[in-house]
Amino acid sequence: MIELIRQGPEKISECLGFARRELAPRAAKNEQFLEEMERVMALLAFPDPSKSAVGHLLSYEQRQKVVSALNTAILTSQCQSKDPRLLFLLRQLAFTQSQLQERIKLVFPVIRDFKEATFCAMDEEKSLKISEKENSGPKQQ
Repeated sequence: MIELIRQGPEKISECLGFARRELAPRAAKNEQFLEEMERVMALLAFPDPSKSAVGHLLSYEQRQKVVSALNTAILTSQCQSKDPRLLFLLRQLAFTQSQLQERIKLVFPVIRDFKEATFCAMDEEKSLKISEKENSGPKQQ
């Protein structure tokens, strides 16, 4: 519904139809849902909804909150972890790389930067760690 409101006044009739068909039956059974629906519907009363008292409902931050809550609800309903799977896999990869380096002393290309997915050879990784230690040591005056 927020997305219909965001599209402008030409979508008001579509927005009202959606509210009547899809949301009103749920609002009749749930007091909290009714209150939220009333806040959203208040956006329709303003020529520029983003400047209204409830304009924050159209903000990017609010959109991210809704997306996060929806993803969590979907994952929970499917008996899955609420944390994104990719994040879990990246943590597991970092842990596995460190265990292979420290315990088994296996030589392999290491992902140094997960954001950019850049690899470096094991020798480069060791030299980076050594130079980081040297640069972080006590400074002489």
